[in-house]
Amino acid sequence: MNAGFIKGFTRYQAGKVALIYLFFSIVWILASDQVAYYFFSDGELVKIETIKGIVFVLTTAMLVYVLVYFHERKNKKLLDELSTVMSDLENKVKQRTKSLNDSLENEKELAEGQKRFISTASHEFRTPLTTILFTSGFIKKYLGHLSESEIHAKLDTIGHQVNHMNDLLNDVLVIAKSDAGKLLVKNEPVNLNVLIGTIVEEVRISTKESHRIDFTPDARCETIVSDERLLRNIIVNLLTNAIKYSPQAASIGLSASLIDGQLEVIVRDSGMGISAEDQTHLFEPFFRGKNITHIAGTGLGLSIVKRAVSQLQGNIQVQSEPNKGSAFIVVLPLVRA
Repeated sequence: MNAGFIKGFTRYQAGKVALIYLFFSIVWILASDQVAYYFFSDGELVKIETIKGIVFVLTTAMLVYVLVYFHERKNKKLLDELSTVMSDLENKVKQRTKSLNDSLENEKELAEGQKRFISTASHEFRTPLTTILFTSGFIKKYLGHLSESEIHAKLDTIGHQVNHMNDLLNDVLVIAKSDAGKLLVKNEPVNLNVLIGTIVEEVRISTKESHRIDFTPDARCETIVSDERLLRNIIVNLLTNAIKYSPQAASIGLSASLIDGQLEVIVRDSGMGISAEDQTHLFEPFFRGKNITHIAGTGLGLSIVKRAVSQLQGNIQVQSEPNKGSAFIVVLPLVRA
């Protein structure tokens, strides 16, 4: 036995070994003496005693070996169990540490996003307010020197800025409701072709008929079940973005069709396109591509589209290259009536 093993014995275990050893020793001595004196003469007893001593030593060694063997097996099992427990605990600690680090990183990104959101929103509201204040002050100061048409033009500027602020406020509220989990879905029968026709006319007028919007109705889309408000948000934002970022193009493509039991809406343009780097951040609130900073915009439109698509349990993909246009593909599952 090595020193480490002997040290590992408790008093109770050592006592058991000693008692067992003593018991077998007494039994062996008494039994062997009685047998020897009964069958052998005095001259042969010396040989018998020698053999008895050897057998006793071998028996004792065998006994101790058996005890040591079973004790080591028990220790090995305990060590294996302890090793397994320690390994599981280490893995749990690593997983928990990773989870905490991920949570901290998410909190950091959320804080940065909120800070950027407040900064950008403040700027976007300040710009139309400044325009309104300046224009109203100009009218007040030069009212006696302005013609009726000039006054109407200034009032139209104020009205445009008010509408811009109203649209911006609605966009911010949609983002806020989505983040708070309050952007609810209200499914009802919708004539998609009629809805898209109405939206196309509204967008065409609001953009001063700068682009032709090519849309061919699909008879299968006459009646579907979905949330009309969310569908409107998706189509309006995709169309207005396509027009805004295709200043040199003459037309925008729009299609809506049923494919494999799903609604697929595609908006295509031949405008400025989006770089692969910008596409990774495309649906973040207030994000704007590096190649469109000279064009007015809030960076909320695609973020609203993404949230609306998610609420309808769908997905959105973008196919685009710089200077080669973009295609936004929205796929929505159909809801049974």
